[in-house]
Amino acid sequence: SANCSCAGYSVNVDSVTKGGYALEQFADVNGPMGQQVREKLLEKRYDFVVLQEQSHTPITNPERFCRGVRSLAAKVRAIGAAPVLYATWGRRAGNADIERLQLVDNETMTWRLAAAYEKMGKEFEINVAHAGISFFELYTKTDLELYHEDGSHPSPTGTYTAAMTIFCKIFRVPTKQVTYGFDLETAELEKIKSAVETAVFCTPSIPEKYLEGDGGKE
Repeated sequence: SANCSCAGYSVNVDSVTKGGYALEQFADVNGPMGQQVREKLLEKRYDFVVLQEQSHTPITNPERFCRGVRSLAAKVRAIGAAPVLYATWGRRAGNADIERLQLVDNETMTWRLAAAYEKMGKEFEINVAHAGISFFELYTKTDLELYHEDGSHPSPTGTYTAAMTIFCKIFRVPTKQVTYGFDLETAELEKIKSAVETAVFCTPSIPEKYLEGDGGKE
C-alpha cells in the first residue's frame, strides 16, 4: 500500500501481484492469489482496479485472457469500482521469448497486444491504458532505456512511463500537468510526456495487419 499525490490528486494504491500469473488465476477464489484479490476488494472502497494480464497471454492464449478479464471485471464492478486494462509492451529486440513464442518482433508483439486489449476493452466496456504504445513511441523514436536487462520487464524509466500512462488515462490529466519527474532529466521527461500524450489522448489506430485474423504474419 502506498500514498502519492500528483496533478492535484491524492491517491492511495494497493496491489496484488504474482510473477507469471494470468488474470484467470487472480480471479480463481479457490487459489491463493484469488483469495488475496477477494480479501483486498472487501477490505476498502476502491474507485479503480487496474488489470494487467501476463505479458504474452493476450496473444498466445486469448481465450484465457478473455475469461480472466470477464471474471475480474465482474468482481470489480460488484464493489462499485471501475476496471481499467493495462496494456503492456512488446519485448525488446533480442529477447529469446520473441522467437520461442513466434511473436515475430517488437513491433508485431506491441500491436498484437494492443489489438487484444482493445478487443477486450470494447467487449466488456473497459478503458484501456496503452502503456505498450507509450513504450513503442519511445522505443522507436528515442534512446531512452525502457527495459530491464532481460528485455522484458521495465527499467525504472519504463515503470515511470507505464505509471504515467495509467494515471493520465484514469484521471484524463494532460501530461503537462504531471510535475513529478522521478529522477529524470527535463529532456527525458518531455520525451516521455510526448509519448504518453500520444498513447492516451491520440491513440494511434492499430495497423490492419495486426488485427485478429492476420496476427502480423505476412
